[in-house]
Amino acid sequence: MTPRFGLGLQSDKSPAAYERLAVMAETLGFDVVSVFADLWYQPPLAALLSMARVTRRVELGPACLNPFLVHPVEIAGQAPLLDQASAGRAYVGLARGSWLGAIGVDQRGGAAKVAEAARAARRGPGVAAVPPAGRGPHRHVEPAVGGPGRRVGRRGQDRGLGQPGHGPDHARVGP
Repeated sequence: MTPRFGLGLQSDKSPAAYERLAVMAETLGFDVVSVFADLWYQPPLAALLSMARVTRRVELGPACLNPFLVHPVEIAGQAPLLDQASAGRAYVGLARGSWLGAIGVDQRGGAAKVAEAARAARRGPGVAAVPPAGRGPHRHVEPAVGGPGRRVGRRGQDRGLGQPGHGPDHARVGP
């Protein structure tokens, strides 16, 4: 498998700054541009939509949405919007998070909640899962025949899912 390189950005910039950074990342050969979904910063979707307008090749997605703070139904609504805006280059990063208890967020059932969010993001008309094409911490799948789709992913060693290889890997979902 060919190594892929990504750039992660904090969600504290203007739309114009995100557009400049995304064009620069694509020009420099990055494969993925992520926007962090950290507390007390802007949600990543607006930045990702701005970047989708000015890029043609890089994959775009949040790193990572937390189903304890963003309901799985909201994640399911955001995923196809970004995928449509990016012409099928979107992915959804999901994480349980490890410190939310410190601010009073109950994280019991973390693996189940992340799995629920992954299922919600993959749900919709024309569902067609495609097996992973590669191996490693981030897997990539080829576009499904029939138009753009969205990828739902997780790190291969995600402790929130209990063990490597358990739970949702990337999937393609029809429009």
